[in-house]
Amino acid sequence: MSADPAERLDAGPFYRELDAWREDAELIDAARACLAAQRRAAERRRFAATPDSAATAAQAASEQALRALVCAGSDVRGVATDPGISNVQSFNARNLEHTWMDREVARRRRALDRVVGRRVRESFPEDGPLVAVPSGHWWYPPGSAMGWHTNSDSPGWRLYVSHAREPGRSGLRYLHPETGEVVTCLDREWDVRLFWIPREPAFWHAVFSETDRFSFGYLVRRRSWRRSLAWHARRLGQAARRTGRARSTR
Repeated sequence: MSADPAERLDAGPFYRELDAWREDAELIDAARACLAAQRRAAERRRFAATPDSAATAAQAASEQALRALVCAGSDVRGVATDPGISNVQSFNARNLEHTWMDREVARRRRALDRVVGRRVRESFPEDGPLVAVPSGHWWYPPGSAMGWHTNSDSPGWRLYVSHAREPGRSGLRYLHPETGEVVTCLDREWDVRLFWIPREPAFWHAVFSETDRFSFGYLVRRRSWRRSLAWHARRLGQAARRTGRARSTR
């Protein structure tokens, strides 16, 4: 696969769609294998999503909801700290209280992660050495959303590989940091999006879906053992706190 036209992360725009990756057979095949494993897990365990109505999901990612948060001076950092912002399903997220743990899904996700890691290094060779640290692994059933949030506690580049069963019925929405305009990016069957998360000013963004939507998230950063250890320590701390709260309610 040829490198992305933007050869440096920091030299390009804060938001970009990596269209060349959508034609990458190895990457798409690895993602499809992971999706198939998720379907098998759902069938084996007989679990099904029970999202709110499409109208509720649309409201969660609406411009009106965003303006209310901004006017209130809120900073909704993300689903790990504010789980009420979303009704999506997650896989193998030890830092979340409700998640679906499955070994086959985890194995297929690791295979996809290796492909994504190689593509990041190939696409941005001048920024190396780069790593793609696995982040969210989400299933958005019809009528679900990830409400407005900033991820301000974890700044850096975010990359998402997503699949929409029905293109045009789901997407990413963000507040443009320069114009103040709310921008809506509708999903195609496959999308690979890369965007910059600053600590401040906040980069507000949200996801909505009226179809089955699946996404695989990554933090793209320069290789650093110190940063990697700090990130894993933070995730383990979040998981421990959630386990403690769950035990205290029994």
